[in-house]
Amino acid sequence: MYIKKIIVKFASFFTALFLSAMCFANVNAHAKGEIILHAWCWLFNTISENMKEISDAGYSAIQVSPIQECKINKNCEKCKKNGQEYCSCFKDNWYFTYQPTNFKIGNKYLGTRDEFVKMCQKAKEYDIKIIVDIVANHVSDDLNAVSDEIKNIPNAFHNNPEITDFGKRDQLTQFNLLKLTDLNTGNSAIQDTIKKYMNDCLSCGAWGFRYDAAKHIELPKEIDGDFGSDFWPNIIENAEKNGAKFQYGEVLQDGFANEPLSKFYEYAQFMNVTATKYGEKIRSIIKNRDIHHHNVMNYECNEPILDPDRLVTWVESHDNYANDPNLSDSSAWMTDDEIKVGWAIVAGRAKGTPLFFSRPVGGGGQGDNRFPEQTKIGDKGSDLFKSPEIVAVNKFRKAMDGQDEFLRSQGNKILMIERGNKGMIIVNLSNDQNIKTPTRLFDGVYVDSVSGNEFLVEKESLSGKTTGQISVLTKKAD
Repeated sequence: MYIKKIIVKFASFFTALFLSAMCFANVNAHAKGEIILHAWCWLFNTISENMKEISDAGYSAIQVSPIQECKINKNCEKCKKNGQEYCSCFKDNWYFTYQPTNFKIGNKYLGTRDEFVKMCQKAKEYDIKIIVDIVANHVSDDLNAVSDEIKNIPNAFHNNPEITDFGKRDQLTQFNLLKLTDLNTGNSAIQDTIKKYMNDCLSCGAWGFRYDAAKHIELPKEIDGDFGSDFWPNIIENAEKNGAKFQYGEVLQDGFANEPLSKFYEYAQFMNVTATKYGEKIRSIIKNRDIHHHNVMNYECNEPILDPDRLVTWVESHDNYANDPNLSDSSAWMTDDEIKVGWAIVAGRAKGTPLFFSRPVGGGGQGDNRFPEQTKIGDKGSDLFKSPEIVAVNKFRKAMDGQDEFLRSQGNKILMIERGNKGMIIVNLSNDQNIKTPTRLFDGVYVDSVSGNEFLVEKESLSGKTTGQISVLTKKAD
């Protein structure tokens, strides 16, 4: 049995390498160079009203929360007293956008189909792309709320119990996730319903898709059983055929570090995937105050099997932020300054497609402060997305597009991300520091766009003084 397992592993490994040669080079090539703002639970109209600010802050794409018809919470006494027909408090309600009741555009939390169209039109004026969060794995836990359109499809659901063992692929992909009703994604009628919805999103002006719970939808080949399906090749191909330029899935980097091949790579044959372990690593090095470049460099994707440009990278995602703050991967403890440091690292590097998560106003930091309710679902989030340091990093990334990277350290508190011969980001977790380092930058004076400080490059050596945690250096005009 042991020999058989080894043979299966190596066969899968070399199959994946062969498929990667065919698939990785072409899929989602248009994602390169993008910077995504995740406007978490912002109304379509709110996004439209802030489109210029988003553009000025250096973002080239916006990810919206799920725009499908969804379950609505009408049981909040506080909101009833305020005359609201449904609850817009963040806590325990953001989750309802991930409980679809139909595959139609528009819901109470985000806005109507017409408002979505107008938002896409506004985005186009600013050359910003719209990414729609697709919930295709499941519908609401309340079947009474689910539309007859879905329920009347023969064999629409898997009709299995809740997942109890996340290590078993049949449970992971065929059972109910947290009581949410699992769709029979191998059913061609369900696939056609999802494709029709996605095509409508594209016709309204969407540019790409994020697939929620992608890891819970089976792959074409499932060696642990006969429950594989053609869902992913059909859905991805249809989206590309109808104009989608970027697609990525919520697929966690679990387990792969100790295996030559994991499902992570198999999903990556169809779409970009999420750098969850890399994000966790960034948060860890910030918490431990140790940003030596050796700790930062590895994207945890076993290059060259998977090019890091196939990753969506972040400091935190909405799940890291909103889920139980006692979980090991929680990011709710991070302050604004710590997020800035993480963003300088993630977005300053050459690879990946970075996503900046917009927290609710006043959220995060010490204790459980995820939902201070200073803003409601639909409101604009924190202004952190347009803080001077974040904007400087965003503009640096755009200016350095196509440049390679070289990472250096000065001790374990100062990290330098050098991009080609053109610029550098310095992250400093200590007090203001004098910097003296070898460099590949061209000779000349370099200005920190955050502090205004000047640094001198002469004979392959850079010198200057940091003020604050983030310095973004580009060459001063002659």
